[in-house]
Amino acid sequence: MNISAEAQTNMLRQESRSNYNSSGSDNLTRSRTEAEEDADWERLFVQPTISLIRADSSEGELDSAGDLYNLTSGRRRRRRRARPEPGKINKQGWSSWFSEENTGWSEYAGRGINGYRCSSGKCDNNGVHFGALLTKPPKKWSHWFSEEGGGHAICGANQVMVAAQCGGGRCDNKRIACEAVASGVFTGPVTESGWFSEENGGTKVCANAGYIFAMYCGGGSCDNTNFKCGKWYPPVDCKWGAWGAWVKCSKACGKGTQSRKRGQTAAKYHGKACTGKDTESRDCNTQSCATACVMNPWSAWKACSHTCNGGRQLRVRTVKAQPTHGGTACPKDLSQSQSCSNSLCPTTTTTTTPT
Repeated sequence: MNISAEAQTNMLRQESRSNYNSSGSDNLTRSRTEAEEDADWERLFVQPTISLIRADSSEGELDSAGDLYNLTSGRRRRRRRARPEPGKINKQGWSSWFSEENTGWSEYAGRGINGYRCSSGKCDNNGVHFGALLTKPPKKWSHWFSEEGGGHAICGANQVMVAAQCGGGRCDNKRIACEAVASGVFTGPVTESGWFSEENGGTKVCANAGYIFAMYCGGGSCDNTNFKCGKWYPPVDCKWGAWGAWVKCSKACGKGTQSRKRGQTAAKYHGKACTGKDTESRDCNTQSCATACVMNPWSAWKACSHTCNGGRQLRVRTVKAQPTHGGTACPKDLSQSQSCSNSLCPTTTTTTTPT
């Protein structure tokens, strides 16, 4: 049965107050008010016990009163709650058996839990199996659950179960601790163990290398257990592909540029992103371009060598720029001639006068 925290606290206070007043070891008179007795009881017994219980816990909230009642007897005898230390996990990865009689805690190893087992009547003794998946603090404890109130607890996103605790008669009340995976991503597909108890083997381990993220219990005293497993995907870092071919140079000469590209396989599951660029460029065809010879225009025709009966006249041209780097050579004809004044000269007739 899952007794509420308030009801169990009142039960513990009433029994402890009764023993406190009847012990004869205090200096208080029976005429003290109930409120004053409550204050003394809290100061002398409850708060020191709470400090002992929570000294090794990552959270500041008080354990349920059911835990206090199991730890504190009615005659003011308190028992130190020592949480099992790492190192009690056997070679097969199983924790030691835990139940409400021996603190109710499983070990904690900073690793995900991927299996659960129980034995004895009503699955009173429990154990967890640790896998290799590393987790990172802080761990967060779920609420207490039992078959009466829905009977389950679920870790948050990207978290796995890392520890368990039970309390109450025959480990009727349970809760789990969850931590985020240290790397990668924890997600589906989701598989279930199926309901199991000490009657049908009492041991289940996640299939497909999964890890537990949700626990369920049912039946009397949470005798039957079921859990859900998710899949852990390790981080995949980005990887660059091979460089492609260089594209055609932008110029045939005189220093052009060309580029090439490379692809990448994108990072997954919180892997590292690629560094660097996906495109690079370089100079190309850096040799100087060839230039052809450049000539000045032809000059005007010079005067004809004769005024009639045919003559010759010339014109010339000069080189403006010599060729470079194998360019077209200059022409060799730097002058031209042509005939001119082709008309006949006039004939002179001499007349002789008789004497």
